Amino acid sequence: MDLPAKQGRNSEAYIKNLARVGAKYATAREGFEKQQDLLKAFQFYNQAAQYGHPGSNYELGIMYESGVPGSGGFAVEKDLAKAIKFYKVAADGGMVFAGSREARFGLFFFLSLSLNDPPPPTHTPHLGHI
Repeated sequence: MDLPAKQGRNSEAYIKNLARVGAKYATAREGFEKQQDLLKAFQFYNQAAQYGHPGSNYELGIMYESGVPGSGGFAVEKDLAKAIKFYKVAADGGMVFAGSREARFGLFFFLSLSLNDPPPPTHTPHLGHI
């Protein structure tokens, strides 16, 4: 699907169209595609996110949270750190509910790192002169 060439690449309409095309591939609705194509959706969302589109950043967060299936595995691997980053950008762009996902997964990610890290080395504190 090519976007109208008349629109400047930095125009608001162009950026919104990138996000719309991504959404149509993601949902396979409105007669646009007969089958869902999450990898194409990811590509269009990624382009719109580069221009700061909050909704596309949110959708990328979801895709990184769960991964995007591809032939023979995942086309986009699960990556909670990236998901949190995209949720944060979406929340900073005005998507309030993206902030709650960011906070929830940020806490989960922090706790999972903390629980999997080896314990700190034990040592006897130097008491000096008492």
